[in-house]
Amino acid sequence: MSSLHNLIMHRTSTGAKYLTEPAPGEAELTRAVTCAMRAPCHDAEFPVRFVRIDSRERLADLFEARLPAEATPEERAKARSKATKGPGLIALVIRRTADNARLERENLMTAGAALMNFLLSLEADGFAAKTVSAPEFADPKGLYDPATELLPAFILCGTPREDRPEADVDEVDWIGHW
Repeated sequence: MSSLHNLIMHRTSTGAKYLTEPAPGEAELTRAVTCAMRAPCHDAEFPVRFVRIDSRERLADLFEARLPAEATPEERAKARSKATKGPGLIALVIRRTADNARLERENLMTAGAALMNFLLSLEADGFAAKTVSAPEFADPKGLYDPATELLPAFILCGTPREDRPEADVDEVDWIGHW
């Protein structure tokens, strides 16, 4: 088995409770984005971008703003805590192409491949990560433009703890034949 196969087969989504400092630095994130941009793409412009969340407080404000006015202090604290998960936090942003359904599908495939390349690059550098769904924000305050972009996910990343669960590497059967 090649080192690439080994890396892929042993990569596992690692939740925040199994991540510790340090988070990937500028060099590792730049390399991960460079790898991400090698994903197959049919669009003239690469439809994916990554945004490092430097201000967890600003993100916490966005999560809290989604709550109804009558939300309790406990509900507000829980919503805000979503912004504090993981030592590193990256937003995955995809450009919308609503006027072209075929290109929209292709760009979604590009985003998935870009995300996987990003995650594998972090893993190759000794980090671990997990992708979590992102909510829609009424006013994302410049994180992304909801008129022209989607925010499908956040990437929690950091150094894996020693006790993180291992990936199940059993070989699987073919999905099917036609």
